[in-house]
Amino acid sequence: MRLKNIIWKTVVMSLMASPLCISCDDDDEVTVNSKFYLSTKVFPVDSYEASLSVILKDNSVVVNELQPNYRFVACATERLSKDVKITADSDDNLVSAYNKANDTEYNILPAENYSFTNKTVTIENGESVSGDSIKIELLNVGSLTTEGGYLLPVTISSIEGNNLDALSSNRGVVYVKIQNIHVNVESGQPAEGTLIADRSGWTVKVAPTTRGDAKNLIDGTNSDLARDGGAEYWLTVDIG
Repeated sequence: MRLKNIIWKTVVMSLMASPLCISCDDDDEVTVNSKFYLSTKVFPVDSYEASLSVILKDNSVVVNELQPNYRFVACATERLSKDVKITADSDDNLVSAYNKANDTEYNILPAENYSFTNKTVTIENGESVSGDSIKIELLNVGSLTTEGGYLLPVTISSIEGNNLDALSSNRGVVYVKIQNIHVNVESGQPAEGTLIADRSGWTVKVAPTTRGDAKNLIDGTNSDLARDGGAEYWLTVDIG
């Protein structure tokens, strides 16, 4: 029997930009044209991380019917003098460019594995952030088993009341990044004897350390995890 634990780590990354600084004399009049971009947070604009664990045992996927949902807001670099509607969409053409720039091998996220539950938001007069959110739901995550993971670039596709010339050149894209780690454990010969159900007196040491308590490796359940970073590990178990 082969036991596969697949750990999905879904990360949404927002492209960062350097601050824009403008100085002027008191008598100077400066007009700054607003630029539009997408953000995972209102303030500060930084990366957002979420995770989903999927366990594959005997070719049966259990995800507890949990499907990740993501929300993005549309932002302007200045407060607006009128309402502006922003529409977002996916752009699969950006996957190859991302892989080349970052030396990665992400696959395009199949269309059947995600859905926009809301694509259009409004930044109202006097505001710089949309009051509602662009919403994406991941679907059928148990079918996402391709090595290398998946990438879903999300970009602004239209700006009603303005034009795409007002799109920020370096903050116009956010990425939904899905990484999978396969841990395959080959079973040996069936053991004879009685299963030791009480392992409370056992101690486990892992070198180097794992993310999560190493005792989770021997507690007999799949409800908790001990993750590694992809390196080789030594496991020492003292059964008392």
